[in-house]
Amino acid sequence: MRHWNVSLGLCWLLACADGSGPDEALVAIQLEPSAPYLCADPTRRTSLGPYERRTSWVPGPTDAWIWGSGITAADLDGDGWLDILSALEQGLELYWGNPGQVYTSSGEAVFGGLELSFASGSSVADYDGDGDLDVYVTRVRGLPIPDSQPSLGRNRLLRNDGGVFVDVTDQAGVDACGIDHRSGLHSCFRSMTSSWGDLDGDGDLDLFVGNYGFVDEGEGVVQEDMAVAERSFLYRNEGDGTFTDISDVLPQVLHDGYTFAGGLLDLDGDGDLDLYTVNDFGRVAPNRVLWNEGGQLRFYPDDDSGLVVAMTGMGMGVGDLNGDGQLDLVIPEWAGTWLLESRPGLGAWLDVSALRRLVVDAGRDQRVGWGSTLGDLDNDGDLDLITQFGHLPNANAEVWSNPLRQPDAIYLNEDLGGGDYRFAEIAEAWGAADPGLSRGAVLADFNRDGYLDIGKRNLGGDSVLYLSRCGEASALTVRLRQPGPNRFGIGAEVTVIAGGHVQTRQLIAGGTGYASSGPMELHFGLGQSEVVDRIEVRWPDGAHSRVWSVAARRRITLIR
Repeated sequence: MRHWNVSLGLCWLLACADGSGPDEALVAIQLEPSAPYLCADPTRRTSLGPYERRTSWVPGPTDAWIWGSGITAADLDGDGWLDILSALEQGLELYWGNPGQVYTSSGEAVFGGLELSFASGSSVADYDGDGDLDVYVTRVRGLPIPDSQPSLGRNRLLRNDGGVFVDVTDQAGVDACGIDHRSGLHSCFRSMTSSWGDLDGDGDLDLFVGNYGFVDEGEGVVQEDMAVAERSFLYRNEGDGTFTDISDVLPQVLHDGYTFAGGLLDLDGDGDLDLYTVNDFGRVAPNRVLWNEGGQLRFYPDDDSGLVVAMTGMGMGVGDLNGDGQLDLVIPEWAGTWLLESRPGLGAWLDVSALRRLVVDAGRDQRVGWGSTLGDLDNDGDLDLITQFGHLPNANAEVWSNPLRQPDAIYLNEDLGGGDYRFAEIAEAWGAADPGLSRGAVLADFNRDGYLDIGKRNLGGDSVLYLSRCGEASALTVRLRQPGPNRFGIGAEVTVIAGGHVQTRQLIAGGTGYASSGPMELHFGLGQSEVVDRIEVRWPDGAHSRVWSVAARRRITLIR
């Protein structure tokens, strides 16, 4: 049985709320503000609707490819505007952000002509501590590697050298290839998720890669007949540009899962990063959780946390929905969605999807849920949810039949007070019920107006960018910088207190959504508050910082 210690996260949250605090000394930070958000006409949000839909920013492939799916938002050139990485069958496309929001392709030169076909997604992190974001590309070729083509299907680590990317996969040793347990051949597997974080507390960023597996859909395979999946990988950063494969520390039951999403998260609020995986075909292997205890990942066969659940899990949304300071998880699956809400008093998570009215609408043909992402879409101070639905071609129509057109969902959080809430599905009313073959999606403020936009990958057609029209409600965007190898503060926790309302976010690098990754910044909706009373930061090494009376409606950087 898992031994629970939930007091740290809760006591810290309560300390933030009442003005008291832990006894440890605070580390100094410098606040670097940006110019106020650019919102020329807030009335347009009411008169024209919340979103402006754009489809021309990235042309899609002519043929739908079920694996290519992920989308990543990150400021890769350091100009303050978010760029977009889009995973396609033909490779990885990079589109540079700019004030005009006219996204232009970087062309092949930025990747040095690398062969990046069959990309499933990407994640970004400054793995070498030089101050810019590097890119890890997951791929799903999944074939034995012929001697004549040693690079076929390998994942890639691309080091960012001033906006030009250099393949350092061989030097780093993170290609996620190994011996296939079925064929005995050296193979590169179907990688669907990657996530960065400091697992061992040495200051640099380690890497988890979650792999799927081969499914012969043409033979009418059902879950009971399936073999275990392809093994996942865990790499320890040695701090010198190289990584050591320590995947053997992962229990075999984690390797067995058909992992679609999975990330390094501080689930129990104790200040270190745990590992959680979301698995398809849950009867083969359910979702798994490994608890970080003093830098060591621990597996409990009789884990009673409520997180070890069997499902056809596709993606994962992460955030604190009930305001208790700990993470909740939203996981879409076939014909349903799980909302695993933390209950610190019980030391467990409970599925409260029905209680929160988080249900898929079969009458609207919402059948196959993929990427789910949490963010405050209306800046009212609580987290809303987007979920992508999309057709899955499958020869076994009797078991896995699903419609060709499935509208996406936006679930607006209706705060009932006292930590109670429920969702209302409003995608049609907001003009964003995209019926295409959706997969990955990301929430980010691309046009820097203080409201979150939606970028999504559609298969077999143009991808879509929903630019949010700004309104009257206030917001604050927080970025972190610190010395050492983890320059962007991945794994930090930020709490914002404004108008008596407490919000907590964790800075997560990859593993959420569906093969997608959000930017290295945290967005807080503030409603009518024009000043943030206090910001608390728990840095990845456990140190704390605090700053008071911060003007809202802008992006700030907190520099340790």
